Amino acid sequence: METLVQYIHNGISLLYLLASAYVIVLSYLRWKSGAAWQKSLYYWSLIVLITMYLQLAQGVYLFLAQRYFNTGAALDKPSDLRFWPVEHFFLMLFALLTAQLGVVIVVNSKKPQTQHKLLLGYFTISLIMVLVSLAMILDFSQH
Repeated sequence: METLVQYIHNGISLLYLLASAYVIVLSYLRWKSGAAWQKSLYYWSLIVLITMYLQLAQGVYLFLAQRYFNTGAALDKPSDLRFWPVEHFFLMLFALLTAQLGVVIVVNSKKPQTQHKLLLGYFTISLIMVLVSLAMILDFSQH
C-alpha cells in the first residue's frame, strides 16, 4: 500500500511541477504583454494548490507509516530523523502557504497587471522552496 502511495506522491509531484511552471510562465507572459486577467489562470492556480494539498496529505501519511508503523524505508539515520519531520515538512508547508497566500491576494486585487505580477512572484517563491527541498532530498539520498 505504501509503495502505491509513494508512486502517487511522485506522480502528483510531477504534476505540481508542470502546472506550477505553466502558471509562472503564463503569468509572466500576460504581465509583460499587458493582457487582461483570465479566469483560466485562476483555475490553473487552483490545480497547483490542490496538488500541493494532496502532497501534504500523502507526505504526512508516508512519514507516519514509516516512522510509527515500520513500513517502507527505515528512518534509522539521524539525518533522516531530522530531515523529514523538520526541513522537508516545514519547507513544503511554507511553500504551500506562500502559494495559498498568493492566490488569496491575487483574487482580492483588481488590476490585471498587479494580479499577474503577484501570482508570478508568489508562485515563483513557492516553486523555489519546493526545488530547494527536492535538491535536499537528492543530496540526502546519495549519502
